[in-house]
Amino acid sequence: MDIALENITQVEHDCILVTENYRCFDQLAHLNIKLNASFASPLIIYRGDRDYRLDSCLQLFEQLKKPVLAMTDLDPSGLMIAQSLPYAVALVAPELSIAELFLINSNTANSNLYTQQLATCQNALDTSKYTPISHFWQLLKRYQAGVVQEHWLNAGIELLIHEFQH
Repeated sequence: MDIALENITQVEHDCILVTENYRCFDQLAHLNIKLNASFASPLIIYRGDRDYRLDSCLQLFEQLKKPVLAMTDLDPSGLMIAQSLPYAVALVAPELSIAELFLINSNTANSNLYTQQLATCQNALDTSKYTPISHFWQLLKRYQAGVVQEHWLNAGIELLIHEFQH
């Protein structure tokens, strides 16, 4: 919907699910997201890029003050996004063992994502206060690769809510 942000004062949704990549937002019906009762009715938004601005998302988060579920690429930048979004409470991703299979597979693992993003993300991820972020970060470091979230489309991969706990 195209609504001016200042006109949005409340929503009936219990959380916000923000997706990093437009293709996943556009093809959301092809994703298998297992939502628990706490997050059963998310408002789903696209994080933004050059055409759609991230600061609009941040403004919406501040206005609504709802829990945010981050569905990002499993790469250093994606994990940084997930842990730095205001009101972020969880990462939406496959089970760790499934993510590892994608990192092992040369058809889905992307070492360029890891090497290009490592320098700007390493310190913050090494000291992440969120257990799921730390677990996924350890996998990325082990395989020195990342996986874009578009691989979850049409693959029958169940995406789980990995809640952040300090």
